[in-house]
Amino acid sequence: MATASIERAICGDATLSEWDLRMGQQYQQALRLRKGPDRQALIESQRSWIQQRNTGCGAAAGNAVWTCVLEATKQRLATLSEAPPSNFDPTPTASPSPQIPVRPQSQNVPAPSSSSAPRATEPSSPKSNAATESSSGTNPLLTLIFIVGAIAGAIAVYNNIQRREEERRRAAERQRLVAKYGAEIADRILARIVWQGMTVEQLLESRGDPADKDYEVRKSVTKETWKYGQTGKNRFSNRIFLENGIVTGWKE
Repeated sequence: MATASIERAICGDATLSEWDLRMGQQYQQALRLRKGPDRQALIESQRSWIQQRNTGCGAAAGNAVWTCVLEATKQRLATLSEAPPSNFDPTPTASPSPQIPVRPQSQNVPAPSSSSAPRATEPSSPKSNAATESSSGTNPLLTLIFIVGAIAGAIAVYNNIQRREEERRRAAERQRLVAKYGAEIADRILARIVWQGMTVEQLLESRGDPADKDYEVRKSVTKETWKYGQTGKNRFSNRIFLENGIVTGWKE
């Protein structure tokens, strides 16, 4: 539960997502600079730190979770940014070159010239490249994971922004309707409820303009049928009946 809550907190906040991405990139860089026992020790250290962060920050309450995660991430980033171990050799160690057997030669055959000496070291080049590739073989996968996580965090932040904008818009719309009709009528309009005695103006606020209208005038009575939700030619899912601009019934 603590792990899930911390992950939701990171994905749902732009600042935490950015710092988590920086820390992840620094971790990958530090991982590339280490090998053997140092590399394994760094992996175990990262796992231990994640567990401690989730346990410690998961126990916090309210906004303290955000502060705890941010400070823990900054401290971890500073730790990972420290210089690599003093015994680190940035150049991959090449395997010793195999000895090339030399056939016995007679005394009248000239000795090999000094220019042929570099050729004996050529077989070590593929092994050196293989060692370099093997040490960084997992990096693309981990980088992809962090990129996907960053994208997911950005999407979550965008969705939160959109949701808050929609909530603000609805709150402003309700405030406008309350000032005009009162709280009860405003809530009915926002819920798209139709009721007898509803005026044309209120109907437009609730449902908007109809897809089609029918008119019928009898003496001093004007009957209208407002049609919504067109499903085909002359077919509608909702019909609302009005007399002299007042709703008298509906069919849905």
